[in-house]
Amino acid sequence: MFNQAYLIVERPLPANGTFGAGFRVDALFGYDHYLGQSRGFEADRDFGSRWNGQYYGLAVPQAYAEFGTDWASLKVGHFYGTVGYETLPALGNFFYSRAYSYQFGQPITHWGGLATVQLTKNVQGHAGLVNGWDTLVGRASNVNVIGGLKYTPDSKLWWASAALVSGQEDNNPARRPNVPGTDGNRTRYSVLLGLTPGGPCGKWEYVFHHHYGWQENGTPQLNFARWYGIDQYVYYRVSNAVKLGTRFEWFRDEDGTRVGLNRAANTNNPPLPGNFFALTTGLNYAPTANLMIRPEIRWDFTSDAPRRAFNDGRKNNQLLLGCDLVWQY
Repeated sequence: MFNQAYLIVERPLPANGTFGAGFRVDALFGYDHYLGQSRGFEADRDFGSRWNGQYYGLAVPQAYAEFGTDWASLKVGHFYGTVGYETLPALGNFFYSRAYSYQFGQPITHWGGLATVQLTKNVQGHAGLVNGWDTLVGRASNVNVIGGLKYTPDSKLWWASAALVSGQEDNNPARRPNVPGTDGNRTRYSVLLGLTPGGPCGKWEYVFHHHYGWQENGTPQLNFARWYGIDQYVYYRVSNAVKLGTRFEWFRDEDGTRVGLNRAANTNNPPLPGNFFALTTGLNYAPTANLMIRPEIRWDFTSDAPRRAFNDGRKNNQLLLGCDLVWQY
């Protein structure tokens, strides 16, 4: 499959500390377009297709103006969310496949405003007001608050961050039957800790990601629906051209409101409550500066899902061999 043709047009802010204005527009064509779609833009208010097909399409995941300096700035427009670890552009991730927490547990983009400030030499903060999760115009358009902090010590050998998004949202994004349609608070936070290469870590790198989300009125009984879990990443730099990596993830969809809701052709429609695990191992091989090859092997399994979640509802586990080639130009 052809996942991404990703084009960026931008004018960044001045890098010398002076005030300035800039902009950025990202366009993505390919199989991954559905992750970058917004209600009321590429898709209609219920995430039905507008100009895109089911498998291939065009998305504009970012289109914003930016004002400020390299230590304090304001974005206005359409931009990526700030919770979580993985991201939409292929070059922003080590692995070809995506974590459950990214695909099912968090907003990918926002429309609104975001202020970012370097509070001290070691602490960066951000805060903003946005129109919910992946929404320009939705069935319910409500202001959400986003914010977070990141700490990086002088040694640069580790870092830690926390981010949150919270506000009124559609209580039934999975379109589960027998759930009365209304709004409710949806909140999701992430906490990250990273150990960077160098010092005691040598060529090793480690990232820990904990996430927790809830939706008010999300169950048929209008109780809280919850999803949460832990992702762990370990990387080892073999050489300038080769890097190894392993990801182990646990994602619990407590009430079956998240997993399986992102494709019309997915036969495994919610509800799929239970614990989902995945172990992925792969490598990044860069034979030249602008070429990356990413083979991987991934094993997914469930422990207690009432319905079989893989192989079109026939198995409780699956083995995936994947590989992609990323070319920068």
